[in-house]
Amino acid sequence: MKNFLIALAAAVACVGAFVIYSQNERLTQQALQLSQVRQQARSAPKFTHEIATIAAEPFGVAVREMKSVKIVVTDHMRLSKLSGHFSASGGSGNDIEVLLFTNQDDLTNWQNGHAARCLYQSGRATVGTLDVPLVAAGTYVLVFDNRFSVFSSKTITTNLKLEYDSLATDRTDAIPSPVQVVPAPPSAGGRGGTRHHP
Repeated sequence: MKNFLIALAAAVACVGAFVIYSQNERLTQQALQLSQVRQQARSAPKFTHEIATIAAEPFGVAVREMKSVKIVVTDHMRLSKLSGHFSASGGSGNDIEVLLFTNQDDLTNWQNGHAARCLYQSGRATVGTLDVPLVAAGTYVLVFDNRFSVFSSKTITTNLKLEYDSLATDRTDAIPSPVQVVPAPPSAGGRGGTRHHP
């Protein structure tokens, strides 16, 4: 009987040791997994939400002219979107035509009456709203077109903005603004150039 009790105690001790070992092993695995998750979180790309204003103040577009704004979307930007509202005043129609092209080549093709990729086209309008995703990297061109008007310049007011998530960087040099106002392209020819309106 004594030997049986001794054997039973030894068996219980072995089972207890195995249970403790299993618990320790499980805790070790959990700690390792948690460490890996934290390491992945530290090494994952970090993004910050950015907003760039297209035009903070009202601006004019002269008779038979157009004003362009380049919008640069890089590979380090994601979820880019151009959104907001615009309004025009001047002339009998208080109107402007707003277009968004995927690149300068499309703008040039459009000016010369050829097929072009246009992400947004308001037609002649007094007011309008944009909400356009910019899904690919590139240099988009936003155009305020008053070439149809032979007598009246227009004043444009907007709250348009470019929103995007920007990849965090350790660079200390200045990063150029994604919004660049550029000189108006030549106004001769192109769609809308043959129909006149005050």
